[in-house]
Amino acid sequence: MRANIRRTTLDALHADADAALAQLHIDDDATYTWTLTIREPGQPTAEHTETVPGSGMSALVRAQLLTSMHEIEQDETTGTITTRWTRESARNNYRTLQAVFALADTH
Repeated sequence: MRANIRRTTLDALHADADAALAQLHIDDDATYTWTLTIREPGQPTAEHTETVPGSGMSALVRAQLLTSMHEIEQDETTGTITTRWTRESARNNYRTLQAVFALADTH
């Protein structure tokens, strides 16, 4: 599954985020690790890793899609979810973001 989130209108933003979330396969009883990678020219790459319960995954991914990411995909084989912001511009200091959510533990 792969989707782009339109930021043309608030309605489009919410509709795309909701449609993408409806296609995700998230195990509410599992534990996930997620790693956020931030790349900005002239700066060292920054990474931050956290653990999140499956029950909180949908809310976290939705928040990212509504605020800071414009692409989402889920690997059909591993179930890994990746969200990205790849639109470099002067407005965001040419920064890119990527968050990878991987299944850490089931039940």
